[in-house]
Amino acid sequence: MNWQTIFRAGTHTDSQGRQQTFTAGDIDRIVASYDPAKREAPLCFGHPKDNAPAYGWVESLRRVGNDLQAKFKDVPENVRQIVSAGRYKYKSASFFADGSLRHVALLGAAPPAIAGLGPVQFGEGQEYFEYQFQEETMTVEELQKQLEEERGLRAAAETKAATADAEAKRVEAEFSAQQKEQQKKDRGAKFDALVKDSRVQPGDKDKVLEFAKALGDSGQEISFSATEGKKDLETHFWDFMASRPQHGLFSEFSAPAQDKAVEIGNLTNHV
Repeated sequence: MNWQTIFRAGTHTDSQGRQQTFTAGDIDRIVASYDPAKREAPLCFGHPKDNAPAYGWVESLRRVGNDLQAKFKDVPENVRQIVSAGRYKYKSASFFADGSLRHVALLGAAPPAIAGLGPVQFGEGQEYFEYQFQEETMTVEELQKQLEEERGLRAAAETKAATADAEAKRVEAEFSAQQKEQQKKDRGAKFDALVKDSRVQPGDKDKVLEFAKALGDSGQEISFSATEGKKDLETHFWDFMASRPQHGLFSEFSAPAQDKAVEIGNLTNHV
């Protein structure tokens, strides 16, 4: 269990009708006087007599503003759950006449059935004072308004996150498309350079570019020698294509050299 407010500074009337005013200084003295090693205050349901069981123990006390808060230990899990769920908005702190904490009681319902809880002695015979404390609760309208505000904030946060995610995906897709377009242009320029240098024929363009793209998309890198280091497969491919021998097709089909013109009158000499 987390820290629980069990008492608050102010003017209170105890279970016997006696009125007493507690200041923040009085709360500090209650905190300072609590020593579990000497007298450990139990957590219980209702205001039990000598042999009623303890459902946990007050481990320590502290003051937060005007509130006296207790931290508990050895509390069964089902007791933790019902207290954390706000099932017990009424608590009662019982103090000995010297101001030390006697016990903390949860009020408003029957205790859960838990086997194996030992008895606890409250030191009956000593004078003590019991003060009921009610946690501040919201009205149904206030709770509804708070829930609506929380839902609105959560919906706004989810919308903002979805918008940011969609924008990030859009930017990423746009950048990827730009990269692919630039890679396509670079491959085309490399192929044109090979054609100009008589390393490939124009008709091979589609095959060469598709093969280069497949190698580039693989993302693999290899090294053919220790001196040149690793390169991606597409770079190796373009280097290889640039190192191929020139095919010489353009020179073979170039226009033949012109023979000297033969005069028509001398054609008979050539027959």
